[in-house]
Amino acid sequence: MNQFAAAFCALSYVAGMSHPTTPFIVEKHGHGADKVSIKKFKIRPAPDPRRKEETTWMTKEALLEESMKPSQHWVDVGSGNLGKLYLEIIGCDGLPQLDTGGFLGNKTDAFVSVVYEDCISKTDVIDDTLSPRWMPWSQRAFQLHMFHPSSQLFLGVFDYDDGMFDDHDLIGRVSVDVTNFYPDTEYLLTYNIYPTAKTSYTREAKGTLTFRLRIELYDERKLVLSTLEPPPTIHVNVKNKKDFQCARYTASGKIDMEPYSQRTISSYIEELMAYQECYYYLEDAFVNVLLWRGHFPLHLGKRTILLPIHSFNLFLCMIVLVEKPALYPSFCCACITWVLLAVMGYKRNAANPWDRCRVS
Repeated sequence: MNQFAAAFCALSYVAGMSHPTTPFIVEKHGHGADKVSIKKFKIRPAPDPRRKEETTWMTKEALLEESMKPSQHWVDVGSGNLGKLYLEIIGCDGLPQLDTGGFLGNKTDAFVSVVYEDCISKTDVIDDTLSPRWMPWSQRAFQLHMFHPSSQLFLGVFDYDDGMFDDHDLIGRVSVDVTNFYPDTEYLLTYNIYPTAKTSYTREAKGTLTFRLRIELYDERKLVLSTLEPPPTIHVNVKNKKDFQCARYTASGKIDMEPYSQRTISSYIEELMAYQECYYYLEDAFVNVLLWRGHFPLHLGKRTILLPIHSFNLFLCMIVLVEKPALYPSFCCACITWVLLAVMGYKRNAANPWDRCRVS
């Protein structure tokens, strides 16, 4: 290869792209029709200390692939003794622009706050991007010790402000019900984030949050017994007001639901209106049982007969209770099981697959 061709194969930068705040560069390789431009993004908050040259600037595809690799460092938080939650913050997408000077490259400086029982922590700050990715060597992985199995995991995405009197701006938050997940199973989850979860007038998504989650339990018997007790009241101290506001917004949202206002009252009215659906289902179940309407399909060749199993069970229970009233307490407990089974059967036959019961 001659010197002229080698010069065009060498790395070259687009004019103005060498500024330290610039989030990307463009490399040009080749000459003439073979010239290829490769866009690379700056890795923040810092490259991998063990691979600085390789991880200072990366293409979008390489960046996304690198962010999915296992985390190198874990922050151990909390004092629970039932198990651990292994949480890895992968990235966000579609975040709003909250910083001024966007035309100069000044964009949202995102970080994620984690609140779980007595665990409060946060990731590194990723500067000037609306789609941040936390790399495996950054502070993004947390081991959260579990006190009670019904505790919620709260994640909040914030725009970092370094002013002395300025609070970090909440972009959105999400609450994760960890009881929906199986232990010793790794989940890759993506949630829409909202400023608050309690009022409907702000239910416009402010982006998405992607993270990995795995639950490890020490003793399942002890876990089951702990569900018979209410969750403990936990008080956690923080260093300053900024950290307090950050934890508060993460756990309860940006809007204070305590004071009375027209918006707050409207949100509670909408919640009560949603409960009317329960009345419809109860009324429908009562009529079906009372009128002996069939619901259980029995296939006889080409014919299908719907059997009123619930009505038949109720009829037998009433006959037995009339003859043996001493069995009334036992039948009350049996009725609870009956109702749970009936609800499960209804949900398994729901038209919407997301409304159906989980099947292992």
